[in-house]
Amino acid sequence: MMKNICKKLLKEINENNSASVLFRKNQNDTDQVRFEDVENEVYRRFKLTNPENENSFYKLSYKLAKECTQFESYLNNSIFVESNVSTNFNEYLYIFQQGTKNLVKFSTESLKKSLDVIKVIPNQGSYATICYLPCNKLFVSGGYVSSTYLSTSFLIDLTTNLVDNLHAVRKRACASCIYRDNKVYIFGGFGDNDLNICDAFDLKSKKWEQFALPKTACFTSILDLNDKCLITGRVNFMYTYDWNSNSYCEVTNQVTIDGQNILIKDDKKIHLLCDKTVNLGNVDNIKVWQKNLSTESPSNITTCLPIIKGRFAYFADEYCKIYQYNLDSYEIKIIA
Repeated sequence: MMKNICKKLLKEINENNSASVLFRKNQNDTDQVRFEDVENEVYRRFKLTNPENENSFYKLSYKLAKECTQFESYLNNSIFVESNVSTNFNEYLYIFQQGTKNLVKFSTESLKKSLDVIKVIPNQGSYATICYLPCNKLFVSGGYVSSTYLSTSFLIDLTTNLVDNLHAVRKRACASCIYRDNKVYIFGGFGDNDLNICDAFDLKSKKWEQFALPKTACFTSILDLNDKCLITGRVNFMYTYDWNSNSYCEVTNQVTIDGQNILIKDDKKIHLLCDKTVNLGNVDNIKVWQKNLSTESPSNITTCLPIIKGRFAYFADEYCKIYQYNLDSYEIKIIA
């Protein structure tokens, strides 16, 4: 049918230099199309589809696709632009089971564990640096498995469980990290020896930066204090790091830190759990600490940030046991 219509239309154009408008029951003189109109319409459509024309559909579509790609890249680079926080701002604790790809997730709402298998290489170890990031991502670096210190780092999209492998930095375990201004800072740790270095991963450029520590520190714990952060670690390491001046200041050498420890912030009060004791400090006078409050502090605390929920703090150990710490009574108990 269409073939016949086209033949009729071409014949009419050749004979009369005009064509009737199709699909009209009633036809009059105003329904005639001049040959020049056809030429103009063909030329207009050619311009719109011609790749050489800057305003063609081809060019405009290409520009739009390119701009969409650039915008997607911008979103990927800007995805971590969020306000900084002093504690973990997620309701879940995350830790890998030793020697596996199993990521344990503990809900501080339901107080229950769940497990996801993450397709990451190699199998994960204990004492890895783990930090929850905005937009539901998890940063993981290092760890200790099968007598080996890992140097791998990666991001996990917790919505899809997809892994984004990052550049390796150094063999490390037993170090905490903290997120600030699109960077993840890892202070100290242990490789073949205690480390005196801070490695910062820039989430926008995907590159590592390095800063020196005033001395070696292992089993580090970190607490953000707005314009600075408090860092504790083995042995007797207690310093503040100023974010603006990139400088350290020793807080005190009177607090004994021989091993694993964890910092917990409760409004202006700071709890330092270490060696079965609770040391209490205050943000307003950080150099003064009350010591020797007895508690059943675990001896194998992990290096992921604790989560505060109500009057309790939650954290994990290397065996994926979950601890609940009472901020008022200083009592610690295993709950999962």
